[in-house]
Amino acid sequence: MGPDTTLTSKIKFVTQAALGWVVLIAILVTSVSYGGVEPLTWSLLAFFCLFLFAVQLALDIFDDLPKSVTKLTTVGSILFVVLVWIAFQPQPIDLPVSLHSAWEYVPSASPSISLNPISGYHALLRLLLYFFVFWIILRSANDPDRALVFLKVIAFWSSAMAIYGLWAAATGSNPLTGEEKRTVTGTFINRNSYATYAMIGLIANLGVYFREVTKAAAGSEIRLILRDFLESFFSQGWLFLVGFILCFAALLASQSRAGFAAAGIALLVFFYLHMKRRFFDQRFALSTALVISIFLVATLSLGVLTRIVSLDQEALRFIVYPRILDAIMEQPLLGYGLGAFQDSFRAYVPIEASRSEWFFAHSSYLENIYEMGIPAAALFYFALGLFFVSMLRGNLKRERNRAFSNVALAVFAGCAFHSLFDFSLQIPSVTLLFVTVMAIGWAQAQPSKRSSRRS
Repeated sequence: MGPDTTLTSKIKFVTQAALGWVVLIAILVTSVSYGGVEPLTWSLLAFFCLFLFAVQLALDIFDDLPKSVTKLTTVGSILFVVLVWIAFQPQPIDLPVSLHSAWEYVPSASPSISLNPISGYHALLRLLLYFFVFWIILRSANDPDRALVFLKVIAFWSSAMAIYGLWAAATGSNPLTGEEKRTVTGTFINRNSYATYAMIGLIANLGVYFREVTKAAAGSEIRLILRDFLESFFSQGWLFLVGFILCFAALLASQSRAGFAAAGIALLVFFYLHMKRRFFDQRFALSTALVISIFLVATLSLGVLTRIVSLDQEALRFIVYPRILDAIMEQPLLGYGLGAFQDSFRAYVPIEASRSEWFFAHSSYLENIYEMGIPAAALFYFALGLFFVSMLRGNLKRERNRAFSNVALAVFAGCAFHSLFDFSLQIPSVTLLFVTVMAIGWAQAQPSKRSSRRS
């Protein structure tokens, strides 16, 4: 009985590891293809992850769900209600009066809440893809050693992307996107989207670096602390410090103002969480020096400063925002359907901004309220806020492995800020990386007696 149980446990362990690795590699590779924005790319990935999710469910049936899963019940229930509403919006509704006056121009069509039902189904599929990835990574990252390797791979991949982006900008030619730009966009069309991707990589590198080199904090003598620090630094810590510098350089070279500000917020959150319990140790000195260095480098970054003080076409978003609010108030409860912004907002675009096609609202919050309606959007953001608070509480209670949730909370804060002014989390590859980091952070945020390493 004993050997069989051991064999079964090994099979489960190997299968779980394989699922996590396949999903992680798939979502990272997807970013090479224009950030995964092509429908064929994310559709194939969604169906592939659906198959992996089915395997994961079969595996979960024969396993006891850990605390990291059971504590998601409230958040998951709220998000499920929102998901049901999103799925209902594109459905034809047989009512005597159309829900939107736009349906009067197509009398042969069956009216629905969504003004673009096809886009609604596409948006629903993308949301399911994010859920599949989150669940599989969450279950795989319950093992702290595997979670650490996942985070290291994300850090290395982000560094490689930064090197490619810097090279493409330096040469003025980007073979993967086919564009000639002197700003860093990586494999993304939009520099702001890449800035968010680079910010996530920046925090991942920083998190792994601090975890590797600050193990010396347990030493009692300065001589031993210095020795242990140098050993950790030169063994592999320096790789992640270089990765941090590369990601930060690429982010600055993207000249994304909101991306730069989001990175600043993410760094502040990370350092606050990192120094929360050991404020006056050597970490404080290192963190302070790093923050000052970042500030000086950013101040000397002419590209970012030039764009901060300039008024360019992107300032048009502040002209469009009031019109989005007007449109929201015309349909505050039901919304216009998830994914329907581009087609339905054309009638509201002000003349000053009419030269451009508004694919996005350039504010994920406004766009989600516009598309889902105020009640559904409120539930959606309440669930995300609850997720953040719950992970923060777990982080502050936990004694070990806090590096993972430090990274996740910092990334969450940075992305939440950037979403005020842009649509980075509406780019599949950015959202997939975000979801992966959240899953790793949540898996290791819950207090556990079995944590094997100190953060």
